[in-house]
Amino acid sequence: MNRVLLFQTYKKEYELKDPEIYDGWEYILYYKTSNQKEYIVNYVPHHLPINLRVLHDFITKIIDTANPSVSSKFEYNGITRKEAKELYSKYPPPPPKQTLQRIKFIAPANKDLTKK
Repeated sequence: MNRVLLFQTYKKEYELKDPEIYDGWEYILYYKTSNQKEYIVNYVPHHLPINLRVLHDFITKIIDTANPSVSSKFEYNGITRKEAKELYSKYPPPPPKQTLQRIKFIAPANKDLTKK
């Protein structure tokens, strides 16, 4: 982990590129070094550089095999709330769908277009 996180510089975001469609999770990697520097990386897994992708796969494998117990409560920490607000302001949800209005179809007047 030190080799991947401490000796590399990463962008803050590895997000979707237009017009790509992605139906999956977006992640936040938060880490703090021993000298108290904090780093946050927002990402979609398949946009990560290979070093971070290996780390992501390693972490998800640990989570998947650990069988965490199911809990009825879900807690947010301060970093999650801060990042969620920042991402919401940067990528707001789409506007609500407009309601459809019914219109009456009026057939055009029948004109003979072959005569000139």
